[in-house]
Amino acid sequence: MSERDISPAQIGAQIWVQATIVFTAALLIRLVNLDHDAHIDEFFHVLAARSWLAEGTLRIADGIYDRGALYTMGLGWWFGLFGDSLISARIPSALAGSLWVAAVFLWTRAVAGSGAAWIAAALFGLAPAAIWLSQFTRFYTVHGLLFWLGAAGVYHLFAHPFRRANIPARAAVAIGTAVCFAIATHLQVTTLIGILGIGLWVAYELATAWLRSGYSRPTRLLGIAALAGAAVLVAVVLVYSGLAEDLFRSYRSVAYWNRVNQDYPGFYFNLFLEQYPTLWPLLPAAALAAIAARPQPALFASLVFGTAFVLHSFAGNKLERYIYYAMPYFFVIWGIALAHWLPAFGRGLNAAADRTLSALEIGDRTWIRRPARWTLLAVVAAFLVLGNPAFTQTFGELLQPPEPERTEAWTTLREELAPLIESVDVLVTTDELRSLYYFGRSDILVNRIRLMETPNPAEFKDDPRTGRPIISATESVRLVLACYPTGLFISNEYYWRSPEGLTDAAADLLVAQAEPIVLPLDVKLHVYHWRNTEQPAPVACNKLPGITDPVEAPSPTTAPAS
Repeated sequence: MSERDISPAQIGAQIWVQATIVFTAALLIRLVNLDHDAHIDEFFHVLAARSWLAEGTLRIADGIYDRGALYTMGLGWWFGLFGDSLISARIPSALAGSLWVAAVFLWTRAVAGSGAAWIAAALFGLAPAAIWLSQFTRFYTVHGLLFWLGAAGVYHLFAHPFRRANIPARAAVAIGTAVCFAIATHLQVTTLIGILGIGLWVAYELATAWLRSGYSRPTRLLGIAALAGAAVLVAVVLVYSGLAEDLFRSYRSVAYWNRVNQDYPGFYFNLFLEQYPTLWPLLPAAALAAIAARPQPALFASLVFGTAFVLHSFAGNKLERYIYYAMPYFFVIWGIALAHWLPAFGRGLNAAADRTLSALEIGDRTWIRRPARWTLLAVVAAFLVLGNPAFTQTFGELLQPPEPERTEAWTTLREELAPLIESVDVLVTTDELRSLYYFGRSDILVNRIRLMETPNPAEFKDDPRTGRPIISATESVRLVLACYPTGLFISNEYYWRSPEGLTDAAADLLVAQAEPIVLPLDVKLHVYHWRNTEQPAPVACNKLPGITDPVEAPSPTTAPAS
């Protein structure tokens, strides 16, 4: 039975059933390995969300973390309802990521048909980055979903003719679109790049609609000139107000840890070529086929993704997750193109398979011809899919046997180190967020990356996000060892003897003056304890936090941990 043979209500019910299936499948995929080891950025939101739940602030230790504040507030309320844990913290991202896949399906089905919708949703739902972001306690999937809804709202407003009877509904869509974009911009300022791509499509729609109108040719050309003049006026205002300079400075700014990619415009091109070697080189051809088949939605997807790809390629900061709000449009282009190509391609493959079987002298054996044909077609399809490492990565993660419950090294040490953590004068670490999360304490951070992220970085300057001082120089480590009567140092493997964490010289100093604490073999941490027999000198140590009434002649000595 085709859709023409059933009522609109039945069609609507079928669509929502299909969308529910898409959402459920995406969610089940995103719940696999949800207990993975934590990414450092997750702790910013988790710790601040705890504070929001407990006291209504976004506090981490003595600092404030207000990036993506609305997301963190929502996470705090989530903790109040469903409990505080890393797995609980990731569920909102998984839900938003799954809703995002369902939203891609619904919009694509509405504007380009069922075949394109299933293909686009499958490609996006199985993309490894989309899955990872859905298992990440950060705002990326919420941002992506809001941007998608806002973009869909703009498409609805400008792709359909204006009718007076639709004014209340269009007003509601406009308000919802503005809210989505406002919150998305609050979460990620890169939303403005995506809005620019949408704006190009809107300008094209308005210009072509005006050219098709019944007005005279001079009037139509005058309208186009007025539209172009308005764009120039906006540009002039941006330049002379200084806002353009501020936006460009933000656009080209780069985090210390990402500086290697600042002047590498080929970052995203090569990333997508590596992940999708079958799809990426043929994207221009797919875009042409998609626009020919479904002009409005395909051009919309092409302009949004193309604008984001070009502008992010020349931006300062570059990471896959920064551009991922625009990635569904890449899959929509391919969904429309494949829905257009596949019938003819399938007929050609069927004919080629039949000729191949005949050449192998098995084409006349009817009992084997049909299964043999489908086997050949399945091999071709599987090779095309598996030729893209992005999907093989997803399949590998989904098909691997479930791992036993993983316990982080920090959890393992929590009870063992509790007496020392409570008794020492200072706790120094290369990973203050994990230390705060698992131990409830971090006094000084040794981490060059964190230090360089602070405004006007300087040794022992507080990180505004935690209110805790950061150091990176060997002499600063020497001063800490000398000034505090007792202390505990904890480093993960990544920052041990690393130029961005504890350098070789600083590690040698620590090893010479402190006693290592023996840990289980599977715990990849370095823990040292020191105890000084005398109090520190006042001049050298006055700038250190927590030093009171020091005396002369520091003399660090090694003492075993008790």
